[in-house]
Amino acid sequence: MALTEQRTLLLVEDEPLVATVEKKTLEGFGYSVVVVNSGEKAVETVGGDPDGVDLILMDIDLGDGIDGTEAAEQILARCEIPIVFLSSHTEPEYVERTEGITSYGYIVKNSGVTVLHAAIKMAFRLFEAKQTITKKEEQLEHYFDSSLDLLCIATTDGDSVRLNPEWETVLGYPFSELQGRHLFEFVHDEDKAATEEVFARLRNQEEIESFENRCRCRNGAYRRIEWRARAIDDMVYAVGRDVTERRDAELRLRENEAFKTAVVEASPQPIIAFDTDGCVTVWNDAAERVFGWQTEEVLGMDSRNTDLWGDPKAGARFIETVQTEGSTHNYEARLRKRDGTWADVLISGERIRFDGREVILTVVTPVSEVTSALDRMEAAERRSRALIENGNDIVMVLLPDKTVEFAAGNLHDGLSWSSQSLVGRPFPEAIDNGDRDEFETLFEAVLNESKEPASLVFHLQDDKGGRRSFEGVLTNVLADPAVQGVILNAWEVTERDLLEQSLQRQVKNLQALRKIDLAIISTVDLRVVLDTILVQVTAELDADAAAIYLMSDDGQSVEPVFHRGFQEFEPRQPMTRRKGLFERLIKAGGHLHVADLADLQAILDRPQLVTQERFIDYHAELLVAKGERIGVLEVFRRTRRAFSKEQHGFLQVLAGQTAIAIDYLRLFERLQWAQQDLVTAYDETLEGWVTALDLRDRDTEGHSLRVTELTVAIAQRMGIHGDRLVHVRRGALLHDIGKMGVPDEILHKPSGLTDEEFSIMARHPQYSYSWLAGIEFLRPALAIPYCHHERWDGSGYPRGISGKVIPVEARIFSVVDAWDAMIHDRPYRKALAFETAREELLNHAGTQFDPQVVEVFLEYTNSMAGSRE
Repeated sequence: MALTEQRTLLLVEDEPLVATVEKKTLEGFGYSVVVVNSGEKAVETVGGDPDGVDLILMDIDLGDGIDGTEAAEQILARCEIPIVFLSSHTEPEYVERTEGITSYGYIVKNSGVTVLHAAIKMAFRLFEAKQTITKKEEQLEHYFDSSLDLLCIATTDGDSVRLNPEWETVLGYPFSELQGRHLFEFVHDEDKAATEEVFARLRNQEEIESFENRCRCRNGAYRRIEWRARAIDDMVYAVGRDVTERRDAELRLRENEAFKTAVVEASPQPIIAFDTDGCVTVWNDAAERVFGWQTEEVLGMDSRNTDLWGDPKAGARFIETVQTEGSTHNYEARLRKRDGTWADVLISGERIRFDGREVILTVVTPVSEVTSALDRMEAAERRSRALIENGNDIVMVLLPDKTVEFAAGNLHDGLSWSSQSLVGRPFPEAIDNGDRDEFETLFEAVLNESKEPASLVFHLQDDKGGRRSFEGVLTNVLADPAVQGVILNAWEVTERDLLEQSLQRQVKNLQALRKIDLAIISTVDLRVVLDTILVQVTAELDADAAAIYLMSDDGQSVEPVFHRGFQEFEPRQPMTRRKGLFERLIKAGGHLHVADLADLQAILDRPQLVTQERFIDYHAELLVAKGERIGVLEVFRRTRRAFSKEQHGFLQVLAGQTAIAIDYLRLFERLQWAQQDLVTAYDETLEGWVTALDLRDRDTEGHSLRVTELTVAIAQRMGIHGDRLVHVRRGALLHDIGKMGVPDEILHKPSGLTDEEFSIMARHPQYSYSWLAGIEFLRPALAIPYCHHERWDGSGYPRGISGKVIPVEARIFSVVDAWDAMIHDRPYRKALAFETAREELLNHAGTQFDPQVVEVFLEYTNSMAGSRE
């Protein structure tokens, strides 16, 4: 569609003749033009029907009433519309007045129809680009507001800049009480120091993989939050997940270990521990009560001490037996009480690790209490079994060949097996295939090598074919006669794993979208961006191949432009609207999934994708930008695995991102071409000015173009390149534009000028500055028109500056200008010989000219003369 099709312009101009001419010119470009002659009518026209006007050309001076800038401000306060100022003023203050109102352009009247048309087209393109960016920002806003994680943008000092609504859900504060608060206000006092240290690292631009703190809820409770954070410049971007329940479970596990230690001290049965040398290291309260010895009296007492053992040799044999065999049970001995009486006892001892060291832990039972103790043990065993059977943990005893000898615990509903069905069969048979090797490796290590407890993770199938996650600990208790096996304590962590996996997927999805965004903003090469997109598609969606098709010019087909992952077949054939896949995709509302092999081969119109590539699962998403279909994104897999709801949603997000990227880069390319056209029009206009000036000053005809080319050549040799060289060329072309203000009788005078005439002639640099300074794109080129008559020793005009204060562009041009004047005829003298002109430059180096510029210039002219010879 042409840029001017169905576009209506509002021309605000108070001069009827000018308005008529401009209206006719604009209608010649295909625009519909509405004309009003005052700022008030412009405001009224747009306010009555803002959708009826696509762009406003606004004069500044509008007679009585409000001027163009005031009218523009009132209009923009009501609606978003591009406004281009069209004015005869070139003064800097007029241009500056408009800069804070709108950024769509300032056109000087009588600049020419080409400039006018180009400026209007550029304003439309800038307006459309702004709308595209606004829509993308709205999409990011939607994702930010709908995330189930705590999302936070803050300064590196901890001041919150933005929080998502999930903060209100987790902490319970109304959102109005959260926004703008310092994050440390919510952090538990005990966690503030660690949190401050994290922010210090973020200020140094370190990436924080994970850290935790406790955040206060509105009801006074605290939630544990696990964070990942990154600093970009002076802002922190963080993602938080509520892990309160998980940490509470871990705390209960640690408390359970502390509980075991407390059991020893609280046991009603005398418990004594010896170190490997046979010295007493533990003497619990029950031992004090039964034998009368205080703990401090017996700690360090060895097994040969007659104060404790009735027969020291019996004590030594007991220690040696446990050291050699690992344990002994019901060892008969006699221990002395503190009052001197004896107690016949049964001692059961075992070599274990307790409180981080190896000890011989013994349970002492007076013979008189054995019977009652057995009764209590039987009762305790019944209680223990009831706790195991009804607890949340799974407890198993595995024999050395991994056969389940005992299984108990609350085996959650839905598993494919029960406690009884496991007994008598090897436990690895019940574990998911992918976990068996690791389980058997850990089991062998616990059994034969380290014999230390080992943590493990494994999965069990449920009766619907799904997988349930468990964590557990394997403990070698072969030395315990009551067990003689390996104990497996396990608990289900399926929900936690699912939450962690979901978080990881979301983080990966965000990282993928971030990589695509970086590709879009860091390059204008469409192939680089499309390759980045397809890398993320195949990686994040576990796909084998992907391809992108773009709409043909006639809109009847989509043609392949980029693909990835194909092994033998390269997509080249376009998909037409008249049949097959493309038509079916459109009818399906833009989303298509085909998982049937025969159906896939029938509709693809590309049988090679089935026969050569062996694809059996296919997804397609229509690429839509600004309501128009622009292409298709295809995803192929060689295994039949249904997309999860989350994956399908991410595919749609990627398709939307792809469409935005393609549309953005196409728009950028069109803007580049438009900008180049505008620059070319500007430069052609400049050359027209110069030609007009040369025609007026007949004696210097061709002078401007000659000195321009030579000035550019010398500037390059002195290290001026790029955009700066463009401004040098423009400044050289316009160096004498100010002479348009000098009367003909002075400009064409064949003899020398009087002092008064020279004073008028010397004003032309100031005229140049006054005329060109109001034109923004010519301001960087002012150095030569304004300063080319300044002299190295400060005797020049108009300002009398000297040395390197004079812009280097003007210093170069003054040498070139003098050279050209000397070697060409002038009304008041004939052209000088080249050698004479060179001597003149050398004679005035250091007074009129920069010596370094003279040196470079003469080297260049000598080299050019040599090349001509």
